Amino acid sequence: MNSPEEFIQSITQWSNSQNDIRALILLGSHARKARTDRMSDIDLCLFVTHPTDFVDEQTWLHQFAPVWVSVTEREGNHEVIKVIFDPGLMVEIGIYPPEALIEMQSALPPYLEPGYTVLVDKDKQARKLPKASRTYTPPEKPTPEAYLTVIQHFWFSAFNNAKYIWRGELWRAKTFDWQLKQDLLQMMGWHAALCRGQINFTAYEGKHLQDWTDPETNAALMGAFGRFNPADSWLALEETVRLFTRLSKEVAVTLEIDYPQELEANFVDLIADLQANPT
Repeated sequence: MNSPEEFIQSITQWSNSQNDIRALILLGSHARKARTDRMSDIDLCLFVTHPTDFVDEQTWLHQFAPVWVSVTEREGNHEVIKVIFDPGLMVEIGIYPPEALIEMQSALPPYLEPGYTVLVDKDKQARKLPKASRTYTPPEKPTPEAYLTVIQHFWFSAFNNAKYIWRGELWRAKTFDWQLKQDLLQMMGWHAALCRGQINFTAYEGKHLQDWTDPETNAALMGAFGRFNPADSWLALEETVRLFTRLSKEVAVTLEIDYPQELEANFVDLIADLQANPT
């Protein structure tokens, strides 16, 4: 195998020869004929009569190319096998039962909305799928409860991040720093959709965030990630808090709810005290 096109052709031919495989769908940039580069993944949905057989015994992967590494993750109601083949081609294969394809006929999953291509359809079920909108689904407008949950989780992580920087336990601090970044990403997605009217984007794993966040946010992110030392960790926390609070206040205005200013003040004061009075 020398190219993504050859892999797609190979797995399509193989799927046609396997009775357990009922359908194969290509999604992602290769399905949309979008711009790709040498590191672009191949994303597939494989519909099989005995999903556990394909998940538990993965020797079938080796017939396409030498496997460098493969990991299996649970996503929603199905397993995803993520494989890196020689010479560095990453392929993500969602393993589904055939009934899942029938369920998708009433409502296309968000990950198929940007575009998909049916490669194998033995039972003529994939042809009944709704037409893709060719757009990404932006984050939905949160309820006040969902908004406040993210606010509270952010400050919980900020508290622990600051505590472990103060103690000099930088690995633990980085653990909570990454949790902070997940809440920040959620708020950035809401801000882009609600405050700036952005459409046709996904906040999933920060995909193409430079295209849907505002320039001020992009610039602030440059300082939100620090190196593994106390001084940089404090600066990164400060910048993360500054950016999160700006965005969350603007989102609160759009939602027409009160921003919990007192909660912010409590934690900001404590973090400042810890930074000013090291152990």
